[in-house]
Amino acid sequence: MTAPRTPTPKRSALLATLLSLCALVGASTAHAAAPRAALGGAVATPAAFVADWDGGHTDGTQLTYRVAVTSDVTVTVVDARGGSRVQLVRGRQAPGLHHALWDGRDARGVVLPIGSYTVQVTAVPVAAPAVTSPTAGRARIAARAVNTRRSVAVALRAAPVAVRAVRLSRGSIGRAKALGATKASFTLSRAAFVNAAIVGTDGRVWRTLASGRRPVGAQVAGWSGTDTAGVAVPDGMYELLVAASGGGRPTQTLRVPLRVDRTLPKVTVAPALTARLSSGDPVLPLDVGIDEVATIRVKVGTRGVKVVAAAGTRKFSIRGRTLGIAATKRARVVPVYVSATDRTGNVTAARVNVTVPAAVVHRAPTPPRQLTPPAPHGPPVASTRLAWPLHRGILVNSPFGARWGRMHTGVDFEAGIGTPVFAAGDGRVSFVGEMSGYGNLVIIDHPNGLQTYYAHFSAFTPGVVVGDAIARGTQVGLSGCTGSCTGPHLHFEVRVGGNATNPMPYLPAS
Repeated sequence: MTAPRTPTPKRSALLATLLSLCALVGASTAHAAAPRAALGGAVATPAAFVADWDGGHTDGTQLTYRVAVTSDVTVTVVDARGGSRVQLVRGRQAPGLHHALWDGRDARGVVLPIGSYTVQVTAVPVAAPAVTSPTAGRARIAARAVNTRRSVAVALRAAPVAVRAVRLSRGSIGRAKALGATKASFTLSRAAFVNAAIVGTDGRVWRTLASGRRPVGAQVAGWSGTDTAGVAVPDGMYELLVAASGGGRPTQTLRVPLRVDRTLPKVTVAPALTARLSSGDPVLPLDVGIDEVATIRVKVGTRGVKVVAAAGTRKFSIRGRTLGIAATKRARVVPVYVSATDRTGNVTAARVNVTVPAAVVHRAPTPPRQLTPPAPHGPPVASTRLAWPLHRGILVNSPFGARWGRMHTGVDFEAGIGTPVFAAGDGRVSFVGEMSGYGNLVIIDHPNGLQTYYAHFSAFTPGVVVGDAIARGTQVGLSGCTGSCTGPHLHFEVRVGGNATNPMPYLPAS
Protein backbone atom coordinates (compact mmCIF):
# COMPACT_ATOMS: atom_id res chain seq x y z
CA MET A 1 0.00 0.00 0.00
CA THR A 2 1.41 3.26 -1.06
CA ALA A 3 1.57 5.96 1.57
CA PRO A 4 -0.35 9.16 0.83
CA ARG A 5 1.60 11.87 -0.92
CA THR A 6 2.33 14.79 1.24
CA PRO A 7 1.40 18.05 -0.64
CA THR A 8 4.25 20.30 -1.21
CA PRO A 9 3.89 24.02 -0.49
CA LYS A 10 3.86 24.72 -4.25
CA ARG A 11 0.99 22.27 -4.87
CA SER A 12 -0.98 23.65 -1.96
CA ALA A 13 -0.79 27.17 -3.37
CA LEU A 14 -1.95 25.99 -6.83
CA LEU A 15 -4.95 24.17 -5.33
CA ALA A 16 -5.99 27.21 -3.34
CA THR A 17 -5.86 29.35 -6.46
CA LEU A 18 -8.10 26.89 -8.38
CA LEU A 19 -10.64 26.82 -5.55
CA SER A 20 -10.72 30.59 -5.46
CA LEU A 21 -11.37 30.81 -9.23
CA CYS A 22 -14.21 28.28 -8.95
CA ALA A 23 -15.74 30.26 -6.15
CA LEU A 24 -15.55 33.47 -8.19
CA VAL A 25 -17.14 31.86 -11.28
CA GLY A 26 -19.91 30.38 -9.17
CA ALA A 27 -20.58 33.70 -7.47
CA SER A 28 -20.63 35.53 -10.84
CA THR A 29 -23.04 32.98 -12.33
CA ALA A 30 -25.33 33.19 -9.31
CA HIS A 31 -25.31 36.97 -9.50
CA ALA A 32 -26.04 36.99 -13.27
CA ALA A 33 -28.97 34.66 -12.78
CA ALA A 34 -30.81 37.27 -10.67
CA PRO A 35 -33.42 39.08 -12.94
CA ARG A 36 -33.24 42.83 -13.50
CA ALA A 37 -35.65 45.51 -14.82
CA ALA A 38 -35.73 46.12 -18.57
CA LEU A 39 -36.60 49.78 -17.96
CA GLY A 40 -34.91 52.41 -15.86
CA GLY A 41 -36.50 55.51 -14.35
CA ALA A 42 -38.91 57.84 -16.17
CA VAL A 43 -39.62 61.53 -15.67
CA ALA A 44 -41.94 64.08 -17.42
CA THR A 45 -40.79 67.68 -17.88
CA PRO A 46 -42.75 69.78 -17.16
CA ALA A 47 -45.03 67.75 -14.92
CA ALA A 48 -47.89 70.20 -15.58
CA PHE A 49 -48.59 72.18 -18.78
CA VAL A 50 -51.23 73.96 -20.86
CA ALA A 51 -52.14 72.66 -24.33
CA ASP A 52 -52.45 75.23 -27.10
CA TRP A 53 -52.41 75.72 -30.88
CA ASP A 54 -49.38 77.94 -31.44
CA GLY A 55 -46.67 75.28 -31.08
CA GLY A 56 -44.75 76.98 -28.26
CA HIS A 57 -42.26 75.06 -26.14
CA THR A 58 -44.63 75.12 -23.15
CA ASP A 59 -47.42 73.49 -25.15
CA GLY A 60 -46.51 69.94 -24.10
CA THR A 61 -44.47 67.70 -21.81
CA GLN A 62 -41.44 65.53 -22.63
CA LEU A 63 -41.19 62.07 -21.10
CA THR A 64 -37.61 60.82 -20.68
CA TYR A 65 -36.90 57.15 -19.86
CA ARG A 66 -33.95 54.70 -20.06
CA VAL A 67 -34.18 51.26 -21.70
CA ALA A 68 -31.79 48.76 -20.04
CA VAL A 69 -31.97 46.00 -22.67
CA THR A 70 -33.44 45.82 -26.18
CA SER A 71 -37.21 45.77 -25.60
CA ASP A 72 -40.60 46.32 -27.24
CA VAL A 73 -41.69 49.63 -25.72
CA THR A 74 -45.14 51.29 -25.53
CA VAL A 75 -45.87 54.74 -24.09
CA THR A 76 -49.56 55.47 -23.39
CA VAL A 77 -51.47 58.39 -21.83
CA VAL A 78 -54.16 57.18 -19.41
CA ASP A 79 -56.91 59.28 -17.81
CA ALA A 80 -58.01 59.24 -14.16
CA ARG A 81 -60.44 56.36 -14.84
CA GLY A 82 -57.76 54.20 -16.40
CA GLY A 83 -58.89 54.70 -19.98
CA SER A 84 -56.27 54.94 -22.70
CA ARG A 85 -56.49 58.29 -24.53
CA VAL A 86 -53.50 58.28 -26.89
CA GLN A 87 -50.47 56.07 -27.63
CA LEU A 88 -47.24 58.04 -28.01
CA VAL A 89 -44.72 55.24 -28.73
CA ARG A 90 -45.01 51.65 -29.92
CA GLY A 91 -41.99 49.74 -31.21
CA ARG A 92 -38.63 48.12 -30.51
CA GLN A 93 -35.96 50.27 -28.87
CA ALA A 94 -32.28 49.66 -28.15
CA PRO A 95 -30.70 50.25 -24.74
CA GLY A 96 -30.23 53.90 -23.93
CA LEU A 97 -32.07 57.16 -23.22
CA HIS A 98 -35.34 57.80 -25.11
CA HIS A 99 -37.96 60.56 -25.27
CA ALA A 100 -41.71 60.87 -25.98
CA LEU A 101 -43.69 64.12 -26.46
CA TRP A 102 -47.33 64.74 -25.47
CA ASP A 103 -49.13 67.96 -26.47
CA GLY A 104 -52.28 67.40 -24.38
CA ARG A 105 -54.37 65.94 -27.23
CA ASP A 106 -56.08 62.59 -27.66
CA ALA A 107 -55.75 60.17 -30.60
CA ARG A 108 -58.17 62.35 -32.67
CA GLY A 109 -56.13 65.50 -32.09
CA VAL A 110 -58.64 67.04 -29.67
CA VAL A 111 -57.31 68.76 -26.54
CA LEU A 112 -58.27 66.70 -23.49
CA PRO A 113 -60.17 68.18 -20.52
CA ILE A 114 -58.31 69.88 -17.70
CA GLY A 115 -57.19 67.34 -15.07
CA SER A 116 -54.64 64.73 -14.05
CA TYR A 117 -53.30 62.03 -16.37
CA THR A 118 -50.74 59.24 -16.19
CA VAL A 119 -48.09 58.48 -18.79
CA GLN A 120 -47.29 54.75 -18.68
CA VAL A 121 -44.10 53.25 -20.17
CA THR A 122 -43.99 49.47 -20.61
CA ALA A 123 -40.90 47.54 -21.75
CA VAL A 124 -41.00 43.85 -22.77
CA PRO A 125 -37.43 42.45 -23.26
CA VAL A 126 -36.62 40.82 -26.58
CA ALA A 127 -35.72 37.09 -26.28
CA ALA A 128 -31.91 36.44 -26.26
CA PRO A 129 -30.29 34.29 -29.04
CA ALA A 130 -29.80 30.50 -28.65
CA VAL A 131 -26.78 29.30 -26.54
CA THR A 132 -23.85 28.19 -28.72
CA SER A 133 -21.00 28.24 -26.20
CA PRO A 134 -20.42 28.58 -22.47
CA THR A 135 -19.44 32.19 -23.06
CA ALA A 136 -22.70 32.89 -25.01
CA GLY A 137 -24.68 31.13 -22.30
CA ARG A 138 -23.19 33.37 -19.68
CA ALA A 139 -24.02 36.43 -21.91
CA ARG A 140 -27.63 35.30 -22.23
CA ILE A 141 -27.86 34.83 -18.49
CA ALA A 142 -26.29 38.24 -17.92
CA ALA A 143 -28.85 39.90 -20.27
CA ARG A 144 -31.77 38.28 -18.53
CA ALA A 145 -34.42 40.94 -17.72
CA VAL A 146 -38.14 41.11 -16.82
CA ASN A 147 -41.08 43.14 -18.14
CA THR A 148 -41.14 46.60 -16.56
CA ARG A 149 -43.72 49.38 -16.30
CA ARG A 150 -43.12 52.93 -15.14
CA SER A 151 -45.90 55.50 -14.52
CA VAL A 152 -45.46 59.28 -14.38
CA ALA A 153 -48.22 61.69 -13.27
CA VAL A 154 -48.83 64.68 -15.59
CA ALA A 155 -51.35 67.49 -15.02
CA LEU A 156 -53.15 69.34 -17.84
CA ARG A 157 -53.87 72.82 -16.50
CA ALA A 158 -56.15 75.68 -17.41
CA ALA A 159 -54.50 78.71 -18.95
CA PRO A 160 -53.51 81.45 -16.49
CA VAL A 161 -54.10 84.12 -19.14
CA ALA A 162 -57.70 84.48 -20.34
CA VAL A 163 -58.97 85.83 -23.66
CA ARG A 164 -62.60 86.82 -23.25
CA ALA A 165 -65.48 88.12 -25.36
CA VAL A 166 -64.09 87.42 -28.82
CA ARG A 167 -66.51 88.97 -31.31
CA LEU A 168 -66.73 89.95 -34.96
CA SER A 169 -68.46 93.17 -35.98
CA ARG A 170 -69.77 91.23 -38.99
CA GLY A 171 -69.90 87.46 -39.36
CA SER A 172 -69.55 87.57 -43.13
CA ILE A 173 -67.61 89.47 -45.79
CA GLY A 174 -69.18 90.09 -49.20
CA ARG A 175 -68.82 92.03 -52.42
CA ALA A 176 -70.61 95.17 -51.20
CA LYS A 177 -68.29 97.92 -49.95
CA ALA A 178 -70.20 98.26 -46.69
CA LEU A 179 -69.81 94.52 -46.09
CA GLY A 180 -66.22 94.20 -47.34
CA ALA A 181 -64.49 94.08 -43.95
CA THR A 182 -64.98 93.03 -40.34
CA LYS A 183 -63.44 93.95 -37.00
CA ALA A 184 -62.36 91.41 -34.39
CA SER A 185 -62.56 92.52 -30.76
CA PHE A 186 -61.45 90.63 -27.68
CA THR A 187 -60.52 91.31 -24.06
CA LEU A 188 -57.40 90.30 -22.12
CA SER A 189 -57.54 89.67 -18.38
CA ARG A 190 -53.82 90.51 -18.11
CA ALA A 191 -50.99 91.75 -20.30
CA ALA A 192 -49.96 88.97 -22.65
CA PHE A 193 -48.40 88.04 -25.95
CA VAL A 194 -51.30 87.73 -28.42
CA ASN A 195 -51.68 85.77 -31.64
CA ALA A 196 -54.84 86.44 -33.68
CA ALA A 197 -55.13 84.82 -37.11
CA ILE A 198 -57.61 83.88 -39.85
CA VAL A 199 -57.49 80.11 -40.41
CA GLY A 200 -59.17 77.98 -43.08
CA THR A 201 -61.02 74.71 -42.52
CA ASP A 202 -57.84 72.86 -43.51
CA GLY A 203 -55.83 74.57 -40.76
CA ARG A 204 -54.01 76.94 -43.11
CA VAL A 205 -53.23 80.36 -41.63
CA TRP A 206 -54.29 82.89 -44.28
CA ARG A 207 -53.46 86.05 -42.38
CA THR A 208 -52.11 87.04 -38.96
CA LEU A 209 -54.12 89.98 -37.62
CA ALA A 210 -52.21 90.53 -34.38
CA SER A 211 -48.92 89.21 -33.03
CA GLY A 212 -47.18 90.86 -30.11
CA ARG A 213 -47.55 91.95 -26.54
CA ARG A 214 -50.86 93.63 -25.71
CA PRO A 215 -52.02 95.35 -22.49
CA VAL A 216 -54.96 94.42 -20.29
CA GLY A 217 -58.37 95.33 -21.71
CA ALA A 218 -60.15 95.51 -25.05
CA GLN A 219 -58.21 94.87 -28.27
CA VAL A 220 -59.30 95.37 -31.90
CA ALA A 221 -57.98 93.97 -35.17
CA GLY A 222 -59.51 94.38 -38.64
CA TRP A 223 -59.68 92.08 -41.68
CA SER A 224 -60.80 92.88 -45.22
CA GLY A 225 -60.84 89.32 -46.57
CA THR A 226 -57.27 89.22 -47.95
CA ASP A 227 -54.29 86.97 -47.28
CA THR A 228 -50.79 88.01 -46.21
CA ALA A 229 -49.95 89.10 -49.77
CA GLY A 230 -53.08 91.28 -49.98
CA VAL A 231 -54.89 88.91 -52.38
CA ALA A 232 -58.58 88.19 -51.77
CA VAL A 233 -59.08 84.77 -50.17
CA PRO A 234 -61.42 82.24 -51.85
CA ASP A 235 -65.09 82.10 -50.85
CA GLY A 236 -65.79 79.71 -48.00
CA MET A 237 -65.85 79.30 -44.23
CA TYR A 238 -62.98 80.51 -42.04
CA GLU A 239 -62.27 80.94 -38.35
CA LEU A 240 -60.82 83.75 -36.29
CA LEU A 241 -58.46 82.18 -33.74
CA VAL A 242 -57.22 84.22 -30.79
CA ALA A 243 -54.65 82.93 -28.29
CA ALA A 244 -52.47 84.67 -25.71
CA SER A 245 -49.49 83.60 -23.62
CA GLY A 246 -48.29 85.16 -20.39
CA GLY A 247 -46.41 84.07 -17.29
CA GLY A 248 -44.63 81.37 -19.26
CA ARG A 249 -47.91 79.62 -20.16
CA PRO A 250 -50.16 79.92 -23.26
CA THR A 251 -53.88 80.53 -22.87
CA GLN A 252 -56.79 78.61 -24.34
CA THR A 253 -57.65 79.31 -27.96
CA LEU A 254 -61.01 80.89 -28.80
CA ARG A 255 -62.58 80.44 -32.24
CA VAL A 256 -65.25 82.46 -34.06
CA PRO A 257 -66.65 81.30 -37.44
CA LEU A 258 -66.54 83.72 -40.38
CA ARG A 259 -67.98 83.43 -43.90
CA VAL A 260 -66.46 84.95 -47.02
CA ASP A 261 -68.89 85.08 -49.94
CA ARG A 262 -68.35 87.44 -52.86
CA THR A 263 -70.37 85.38 -55.34
CA LEU A 264 -73.61 87.03 -56.45
CA PRO A 265 -76.78 84.98 -56.04
CA LYS A 266 -78.34 83.67 -59.25
CA VAL A 267 -81.88 84.87 -59.96
CA THR A 268 -84.08 83.15 -62.53
CA VAL A 269 -87.24 84.98 -63.58
CA ALA A 270 -89.28 85.25 -66.79
CA PRO A 271 -88.32 88.43 -68.68
CA ALA A 272 -91.97 89.17 -69.45
CA LEU A 273 -95.40 88.08 -68.23
CA THR A 274 -99.02 89.10 -68.39
CA ALA A 275 -101.07 89.95 -65.33
CA ARG A 276 -104.58 88.64 -64.83
CA LEU A 277 -107.46 90.69 -63.46
CA SER A 278 -109.34 89.88 -60.28
CA SER A 279 -112.26 92.22 -59.58
CA GLY A 280 -110.50 94.88 -61.62
CA ASP A 281 -107.22 94.48 -59.70
CA PRO A 282 -104.18 93.15 -61.65
CA VAL A 283 -102.60 90.04 -60.16
CA LEU A 284 -98.96 89.20 -61.07
CA PRO A 285 -98.17 85.45 -61.28
CA LEU A 286 -94.41 85.61 -60.68
CA ASP A 287 -91.99 82.66 -60.26
CA VAL A 288 -88.55 83.59 -58.87
CA GLY A 289 -85.74 81.01 -58.71
CA ILE A 290 -82.64 81.49 -56.48
CA ASP A 291 -79.62 79.26 -55.85
CA GLU A 292 -79.09 80.08 -52.15
CA VAL A 293 -80.90 81.49 -49.13
CA ALA A 294 -81.73 85.09 -49.96
CA THR A 295 -84.17 87.94 -49.41
CA ILE A 296 -86.36 88.40 -52.49
CA ARG A 297 -87.73 91.90 -53.17
CA VAL A 298 -90.33 92.69 -55.82
CA LYS A 299 -90.68 96.43 -56.41
CA VAL A 300 -92.35 99.01 -58.62
CA GLY A 301 -90.97 102.42 -57.77
CA THR A 302 -90.83 102.70 -53.97
CA ARG A 303 -93.55 100.11 -53.28
CA GLY A 304 -92.94 96.41 -53.02
CA VAL A 305 -92.94 93.17 -51.06
CA LYS A 306 -90.05 91.38 -49.33
CA VAL A 307 -89.76 87.67 -48.50
CA VAL A 308 -86.87 85.58 -47.14
CA ALA A 309 -86.71 82.29 -49.06
CA ALA A 310 -84.55 79.17 -49.30
CA ALA A 311 -82.85 77.97 -52.47
CA GLY A 312 -85.32 76.90 -55.15
CA THR A 313 -88.31 78.48 -56.90
CA ARG A 314 -90.64 80.78 -55.01
CA LYS A 315 -94.09 81.38 -56.46
CA PHE A 316 -95.67 84.82 -55.99
CA SER A 317 -99.19 86.02 -56.67
CA ILE A 318 -98.93 89.75 -56.02
CA ARG A 319 -101.91 92.08 -56.28
CA GLY A 320 -101.38 95.22 -58.32
CA ARG A 321 -102.51 97.60 -55.59
CA THR A 322 -99.63 96.33 -53.40
CA LEU A 323 -97.17 97.57 -56.04
CA GLY A 324 -99.20 100.65 -57.02
CA ILE A 325 -100.37 99.11 -60.33
CA ALA A 326 -103.96 99.83 -61.40
CA ALA A 327 -105.85 98.55 -64.44
CA THR A 328 -106.81 101.23 -66.98
CA LYS A 329 -108.87 101.41 -70.15
CA ARG A 330 -105.78 100.61 -72.21
CA ALA A 331 -103.33 97.78 -71.87
CA ARG A 332 -99.83 98.87 -70.84
CA VAL A 333 -96.43 97.46 -69.88
CA VAL A 334 -95.11 98.10 -66.37
CA PRO A 335 -91.45 97.36 -65.43
CA VAL A 336 -91.17 95.29 -62.25
CA TYR A 337 -87.76 94.87 -60.56
CA VAL A 338 -86.88 91.64 -58.78
CA SER A 339 -83.76 91.45 -56.59
CA ALA A 340 -82.18 88.76 -54.40
CA THR A 341 -79.87 89.66 -51.49
CA ASP A 342 -77.92 86.78 -49.91
CA ARG A 343 -76.77 86.53 -46.29
CA THR A 344 -73.51 88.32 -47.11
CA GLY A 345 -75.21 91.32 -48.73
CA ASN A 346 -74.52 90.39 -52.36
CA VAL A 347 -77.36 91.59 -54.58
CA THR A 348 -78.55 90.46 -58.01
CA ALA A 349 -81.42 92.29 -59.75
CA ALA A 350 -83.56 91.51 -62.79
CA ARG A 351 -86.25 93.40 -64.67
CA VAL A 352 -89.60 91.88 -65.64
CA ASN A 353 -91.93 93.60 -68.11
CA VAL A 354 -95.49 93.00 -66.93
CA THR A 355 -98.34 93.54 -69.37
CA VAL A 356 -101.42 94.84 -67.56
CA PRO A 357 -104.53 94.06 -69.68
CA ALA A 358 -107.12 96.74 -70.44
CA ALA A 359 -110.08 96.98 -68.12
CA VAL A 360 -112.63 99.45 -66.91
CA VAL A 361 -111.18 101.41 -64.06
CA HIS A 362 -112.54 100.03 -60.84
CA ARG A 363 -113.34 102.73 -58.33
CA ALA A 364 -114.50 101.96 -54.83
CA PRO A 365 -117.59 103.93 -53.76
CA THR A 366 -116.83 106.99 -51.65
CA PRO A 367 -117.96 106.25 -48.08
CA PRO A 368 -120.45 108.70 -46.57
CA ARG A 369 -119.14 111.20 -44.08
CA GLN A 370 -121.25 109.77 -41.29
CA LEU A 371 -120.95 106.05 -41.70
CA THR A 372 -123.22 104.07 -39.42
CA PRO A 373 -121.30 100.94 -38.47
CA PRO A 374 -123.20 97.68 -38.88
CA ALA A 375 -124.24 95.59 -35.93
CA PRO A 376 -121.05 94.29 -34.30
CA HIS A 377 -122.22 90.70 -34.26
CA GLY A 378 -124.51 90.21 -37.23
CA PRO A 379 -125.35 86.64 -38.27
CA PRO A 380 -122.75 85.43 -40.82
CA VAL A 381 -123.34 82.82 -43.48
CA ALA A 382 -122.78 79.36 -42.02
CA SER A 383 -120.14 78.40 -44.62
CA THR A 384 -118.07 81.51 -43.84
CA ARG A 385 -118.08 81.18 -40.06
CA LEU A 386 -114.71 82.24 -38.63
CA ALA A 387 -113.10 81.94 -35.21
CA TRP A 388 -111.57 84.78 -33.19
CA PRO A 389 -107.89 85.30 -34.18
CA LEU A 390 -107.02 85.97 -30.51
CA HIS A 391 -107.83 83.63 -27.64
CA ARG A 392 -108.17 86.05 -24.75
CA GLY A 393 -108.67 89.69 -23.83
CA ILE A 394 -110.34 90.67 -27.13
CA LEU A 395 -110.91 94.44 -27.18
CA VAL A 396 -111.60 96.50 -30.30
CA ASN A 397 -109.32 99.55 -30.54
CA SER A 398 -110.58 100.74 -33.91
CA PRO A 399 -113.62 99.32 -35.77
CA PHE A 400 -114.20 98.86 -39.49
CA GLY A 401 -115.32 101.98 -41.37
CA ALA A 402 -114.42 105.63 -41.86
CA ARG A 403 -111.48 106.81 -39.79
CA TRP A 404 -109.52 110.09 -40.05
CA GLY A 405 -111.11 110.85 -43.41
CA ARG A 406 -110.14 107.47 -44.85
CA MET A 407 -111.64 103.99 -44.97
CA HIS A 408 -110.32 101.64 -42.28
CA THR A 409 -110.53 98.28 -44.05
CA GLY A 410 -110.31 96.07 -40.97
CA VAL A 411 -110.68 95.85 -37.22
CA ASP A 412 -107.86 96.62 -34.77
CA PHE A 413 -107.79 94.31 -31.76
CA GLU A 414 -105.80 95.26 -28.67
CA ALA A 415 -102.77 92.94 -28.36
CA GLY A 416 -99.39 93.54 -26.75
CA ILE A 417 -96.17 92.68 -28.57
CA GLY A 418 -95.70 88.92 -28.71
CA THR A 419 -99.37 87.92 -28.31
CA PRO A 420 -100.06 84.69 -30.29
CA VAL A 421 -102.33 85.13 -33.33
CA PHE A 422 -104.27 82.20 -34.81
CA ALA A 423 -105.84 81.37 -38.19
CA ALA A 424 -109.54 82.27 -38.13
CA GLY A 425 -110.51 79.41 -40.43
CA ASP A 426 -109.34 76.53 -42.61
CA GLY A 427 -107.61 77.60 -45.81
CA ARG A 428 -104.34 77.95 -47.68
CA VAL A 429 -101.55 80.49 -47.00
CA SER A 430 -101.20 82.87 -49.96
CA PHE A 431 -98.76 85.46 -48.56
CA VAL A 432 -96.12 85.62 -45.81
CA GLY A 433 -93.88 88.69 -45.80
CA GLU A 434 -93.72 92.47 -45.63
CA MET A 435 -96.27 94.66 -47.41
CA SER A 436 -96.19 98.47 -47.32
CA GLY A 437 -98.36 99.82 -44.46
CA TYR A 438 -99.36 96.36 -43.25
CA GLY A 439 -95.82 95.59 -42.07
CA ASN A 440 -95.33 91.86 -41.52
CA LEU A 441 -98.45 90.30 -43.01
CA VAL A 442 -100.04 86.86 -43.41
CA ILE A 443 -102.91 86.31 -45.88
CA ILE A 444 -105.01 83.13 -45.85
CA ASP A 445 -107.39 82.17 -48.68
CA HIS A 446 -110.58 80.42 -47.50
CA PRO A 447 -113.41 78.80 -49.49
CA ASN A 448 -116.14 80.90 -51.15
CA GLY A 449 -113.69 83.62 -52.25
CA LEU A 450 -113.06 84.74 -48.67
CA GLN A 451 -109.66 86.01 -47.44
CA THR A 452 -108.35 86.98 -44.00
CA TYR A 453 -105.47 89.41 -43.36
CA TYR A 454 -103.33 89.42 -40.17
CA ALA A 455 -101.07 92.50 -40.05
CA HIS A 456 -98.32 94.26 -38.04
CA PHE A 457 -96.72 91.00 -36.78
CA SER A 458 -93.54 91.19 -34.75
CA ALA A 459 -92.62 87.66 -35.90
CA PHE A 460 -93.97 84.88 -38.09
CA THR A 461 -94.53 81.36 -36.80
CA PRO A 462 -91.80 79.07 -38.25
CA GLY A 463 -93.27 76.62 -40.73
CA VAL A 464 -96.03 78.92 -42.02
CA VAL A 465 -95.16 78.86 -45.73
CA VAL A 466 -96.94 80.16 -48.82
CA GLY A 467 -98.94 77.39 -50.50
CA ASP A 468 -99.39 75.23 -47.37
CA ALA A 469 -102.83 74.23 -46.14
CA ILE A 470 -103.61 75.56 -42.66
CA ALA A 471 -106.26 74.62 -40.13
CA ARG A 472 -108.40 76.92 -38.03
CA GLY A 473 -106.70 77.68 -34.70
CA THR A 474 -103.15 77.22 -36.04
CA GLN A 475 -100.77 79.90 -34.73
CA VAL A 476 -99.51 82.06 -37.62
CA GLY A 477 -97.48 84.71 -35.81
CA LEU A 478 -97.01 87.12 -32.90
CA SER A 479 -98.63 90.55 -32.73
CA GLY A 480 -96.48 93.67 -32.91
CA CYS A 481 -96.18 97.12 -34.45
CA THR A 482 -94.51 96.78 -37.87
CA GLY A 483 -95.56 98.86 -40.85
CA SER A 484 -97.85 101.89 -40.27
CA CYS A 485 -99.12 101.69 -36.70
CA THR A 486 -99.31 103.89 -33.60
CA GLY A 487 -98.96 101.08 -31.09
CA PRO A 488 -98.89 97.27 -30.85
CA HIS A 489 -102.13 95.62 -32.00
CA LEU A 490 -103.56 93.10 -34.49
CA HIS A 491 -105.10 94.49 -37.66
CA PHE A 492 -107.61 91.85 -38.87
CA GLU A 493 -109.36 92.03 -42.26
CA VAL A 494 -111.97 89.96 -44.05
CA ARG A 495 -112.13 90.31 -47.85
CA VAL A 496 -114.74 88.80 -50.16
CA GLY A 497 -113.84 88.77 -53.85
CA GLY A 498 -110.93 91.07 -53.05
CA ASN A 499 -113.13 93.74 -51.42
CA ALA A 500 -112.78 94.58 -47.74
CA THR A 501 -115.85 94.00 -45.61
CA ASN A 502 -116.67 94.34 -41.92
CA PRO A 503 -115.11 91.31 -40.15
CA MET A 504 -117.39 91.40 -37.12
CA PRO A 505 -120.42 89.62 -38.70
CA TYR A 506 -118.13 86.71 -39.59
CA LEU A 507 -116.92 86.24 -36.01
CA PRO A 508 -118.80 84.48 -33.22
CA ALA A 509 -120.66 86.51 -30.63
CA SER A 510 -118.38 87.42 -27.71
